[in-house]
Amino acid sequence: MKTKKEKEEKKKLKKEKKEKVVREEKDKTQFSLVEVIVIMIICIIFGLLIGGYIVSQRRANLNEEHRIDFNEINGLYEDINRNYYGEYTSNSFRDNTVKGMLSYLDDPYARLITSEETIDYMESLESEFIGIGIEITKLETDEYVKITKIYSNTPADRGGLKEDDLIIKVGKKDLTGLGLDEVIKSIKGGSRGDKVKLTLKRGEKTIEKELSKEIITLPTVDHKIIEKNDKKIGEIIISNFSKNTYSEFKIAYEELKKEKIDGLIIDLRDNGGGYLTAAAKVTSMFLDNNKVIYIEKKKDKEEKILSHDERTIKDKVVILINGGTASGSEIMASSLKMNADATLVGTTTYGKNTIQKIHTLKDDTLVKFTVGEWLTSEGQTIKEDKVKPDVLVEDNTCCERNSETDEVLKQALKIFE
Repeated sequence: MKTKKEKEEKKKLKKEKKEKVVREEKDKTQFSLVEVIVIMIICIIFGLLIGGYIVSQRRANLNEEHRIDFNEINGLYEDINRNYYGEYTSNSFRDNTVKGMLSYLDDPYARLITSEETIDYMESLESEFIGIGIEITKLETDEYVKITKIYSNTPADRGGLKEDDLIIKVGKKDLTGLGLDEVIKSIKGGSRGDKVKLTLKRGEKTIEKELSKEIITLPTVDHKIIEKNDKKIGEIIISNFSKNTYSEFKIAYEELKKEKIDGLIIDLRDNGGGYLTAAAKVTSMFLDNNKVIYIEKKKDKEEKILSHDERTIKDKVVILINGGTASGSEIMASSLKMNADATLVGTTTYGKNTIQKIHTLKDDTLVKFTVGEWLTSEGQTIKEDKVKPDVLVEDNTCCERNSETDEVLKQALKIFE
């Protein structure tokens, strides 16, 4: 029989053995964590090496004559920055450097749009701006600017402004002798909700109006009915292709359709384009599903842009064109001529078949350059041949567009007789 002392020694030995096992397991765990960390570090280094290799391979794939040693360029800039005996700003230096790069491209449409110009550029593209909803003009002989148009449901419309009102002051600023651009800048821009106070001259009266600025969406589509020889001809005028043009065009056509029109005239004169996607969406309404609208040809690929859904417009179509019809409007004119038997009336178009990309710099300066060209649905380029009319009629510049004296419109109407 074991003594009490022997039992205690056995118990102690067992405890020590257990503690040893725990220590060993703990050591193993600690070692495993170290291993994990080492593996992670190895993976990161390996990933960086692979990434660097891929980037270097991509750079290596660049044509040797297009590779630039930017360390050399940066070195020159630092030397100028330290030692140039004169004044310059970093932004102007940057902008002129970019302009220099663009000047070496064989690209008449490449340009730098400064941060100050960006707002105006995007407004023209989007057909939206912050303002009160008026158009103004000024002749050289005029002392003040005159309101020539008021857009419906805008602050100007709701505030009671009228066409032919003269704007004398904006706030406390007297506009006597100021140019049109200066007046526009004093009214447009800023933020939604900003107040603008106008002093107006209406006949012999002087009126003051305070208006809140809003986001003004300019319509890009207008329409009307022309009745001639017991027929109703619908006319749709598209000024440019912005993000809202497709929805505006659909609404305009639906309103004309209710009048049971006998044909459709689409006026694309002086439509300089805009978004090619918007032009394609409008064009798609006239074509059967999966018809080629145009072809995009870029550096590494060629893509056919197809119509979608079923044809929704089956009316006889005449399209008015001239030398100001360009880009997206040329896509529409050429595609409908080739695929929807549309008749083109007017003069030869501008001939702009390029596709541009916009690169944004950190201060919202934009750099626009050509990344491809578009071809007609039959694979033809319009750069040299342009889009030619089926019926040649010179624009009668002395007369009001889309009026009874408009010779191009008169010839278009004859096609429906």
